[in-house]
Amino acid sequence: MKKLLHIDSSVLGPHSVSRQLSAAIVDRLRQTTPDIQMTYRDLSATPLTHLSGAHLAAAQGATNPDAALAQELAAGQAVLEEFLAADTVVLGAPMYNFTLPSQLKAWIDRIVVAGKTFKYDAQGPKGLAGDKRVIVAISRGEVDQPQRVHDADPDRAAHPVLHGRDRVQGGFHRGQRVARLAHSRDELFEVTALDDAKTCARDQQQQGGEQATAARPAPFDKGDDA
Repeated sequence: MKKLLHIDSSVLGPHSVSRQLSAAIVDRLRQTTPDIQMTYRDLSATPLTHLSGAHLAAAQGATNPDAALAQELAAGQAVLEEFLAADTVVLGAPMYNFTLPSQLKAWIDRIVVAGKTFKYDAQGPKGLAGDKRVIVAISRGEVDQPQRVHDADPDRAAHPVLHGRDRVQGGFHRGQRVARLAHSRDELFEVTALDDAKTCARDQQQQGGEQATAARPAPFDKGDDA
């Protein structure tokens, strides 16, 4: 039986575009593979602790960790095993302050483990995780300058893009919302999943109207989760 690992990392809950995109991708995967076994992890609701010297010492064989550290080590081992067991990984990856959420970085630090998911040989680093399919749903905020959008991000012309508009509460900006799916081996699948997400976003906007807009929390100042 094929196994699917679905990871979300946005702190914006139901207002998150990256969550809508990752959910649309997962829905399509479950339609095409009904018996797929799914594991879901919400890194915002249940965050991992960030890597520390104590974690590194334990990885090098230090003994007798305290109860709190032992729990953190067990959580790290659990996410590593989830990743290794999965045939397909779907990542919801928003952009905050020009980078990934720290919650997602903490997860990455738990799965990038020498001897488990990579090693070095004479040719350099070599992956050990097998032939996994990884699909990344990326979202970011953008200043409202439609005429210059391709100048600001020429890479967009080569990727499927979801457009929408939203008046942001809190006076940060009235912005054009952009969400992009990273390419994987099946581009047509990505485009179809994106269409599903676009429909979902449009329906949500029509149902929520101005009330949903007013209830939306203020975004991060630089590159919120669109």
